[in-house]
Amino acid sequence: MKIPAGVNSGNQIGIRGEGDAGARGGPSGDLIINISVQKHEFFRREGDDIYYELPINFAQAALGTEFVIPPLEDEIKIKIPPGCQNGATFRFQE
Repeated sequence: MKIPAGVNSGNQIGIRGEGDAGARGGPSGDLIINISVQKHEFFRREGDDIYYELPINFAQAALGTEFVIPPLEDEIKIKIPPGCQNGATFRFQE
């Protein structure tokens, strides 16, 4: 079974006819799968967005630097521009 992208804890997915056999030889019922999303070691989720907090030192913020974000699917390189301010958020799409 494939779990669709964007599901969250509390969502349910039903598969028709894959549940227990029906009473007295009736058709099988539906299988209902309850989704429970576990917390990730590096990433946090807010709605449909995924966040990764990257602490950098003053020199990296002032001069700029490049980092590789741990992959969800493909490796992502992010460039921190010179003069980056505390709390800056960088956005990208895979």
